[in-house]
Amino acid sequence: MKLQYFYASNTSQGFISCFDSLYEKTPEMKMYILKGGPGTGKSSLMKKFVSVAERFDEDVILVPCSSDPDSLDAVIIPNKKICIADGTSPHILEPKFPGVVEEIINLGDCWDSKKLKANGREIIKLTKSNSHYHRKCMQFLAAAATLKKDNLRLSKKHLDVKKIRRFATRFASKNFDTPSGKIGREEKRFLSAVTPKGLIFCSETIEKLCNKITVIKDDTGASAAAILQELRCYALGCGHNIITSYCPVSPDILEHIIIPELHLAVITSNSFHNIKLKNQKTVHSKRFLCDSADISNRTSFNLKAEKELLDSAIEQMQKAKANHDELEGFYIHAMNFDLLNSKTSELLSGIESLFNVSDDVLDILDTN
Repeated sequence: MKLQYFYASNTSQGFISCFDSLYEKTPEMKMYILKGGPGTGKSSLMKKFVSVAERFDEDVILVPCSSDPDSLDAVIIPNKKICIADGTSPHILEPKFPGVVEEIINLGDCWDSKKLKANGREIIKLTKSNSHYHRKCMQFLAAAATLKKDNLRLSKKHLDVKKIRRFATRFASKNFDTPSGKIGREEKRFLSAVTPKGLIFCSETIEKLCNKITVIKDDTGASAAAILQELRCYALGCGHNIITSYCPVSPDILEHIIIPELHLAVITSNSFHNIKLKNQKTVHSKRFLCDSADISNRTSFNLKAEKELLDSAIEQMQKAKANHDELEGFYIHAMNFDLLNSKTSELLSGIESLFNVSDDVLDILDTN
């Protein structure tokens, strides 16, 4: 089974990374941290690793890059306790237990520094320009978050808190185990991210993991966030391990909960990601609101303005992506790909015993 989550995203509060929770800090874990500039083959190496894992029917968790969702930031093989990740900026990873848990793979060994130096001024200019576009993106996201929180504030005044608590209590008693004194574990990930391709939502992950899906339709997010906070407490109190996902625009707003062991998810749907999944049960947020007709014009205006700001943030990310592609060109020109392919084969040969990989499978790695 192949699942997909974002572990990092541009947000109104800056770039937020959950990379520290990518892997377990135990001797049984094998963590490979890739170092190197753009265009040095980090994502390509990870994609080759995915091909090997799939050949042996291993479950795979893909972590796409929010700045370029066609590229990978990390790959996790849970059953084998193996993780490979891009440890460069902005989601810098450094080993906590070097040689025991983590191993650094330096792909910078495969480039020609003289070629990079020859284009040094342009590389520095493009790198600074890339950072500029990302800062602009976050400024637009901050403005969008202000409008989102205004809608949240307006709607909270009209919430029927007792009705929300009754709903959450009934839902928990029907779906969760009886509390046993054990407290569940929470893992934070992003199910959606603002990318150059727009706002991407990992709907396939939910459909693969869950056959019990409740979708709360709520454009302002007030009812959904209140219900999800109640359910989060119930689930953890009943000893269930949960995956929580927060809004990439306002990362303090809870939007989704997944409980893998129960094959259950409670998801927020709104005008930015209008979710339609197989066998979903839909709950409309209006049933938890008192009369809110007097704020509907204000919330509608905010939603429209928020969308325009989000579109502007996406436009900045598109400029950053084009800038990054140009930057990659200089590094690709400076790479010794024969040496890179040799290093790639050596890396995967080093974990051959964990996969029981034969020589014919390793041939996959020798192709560009």
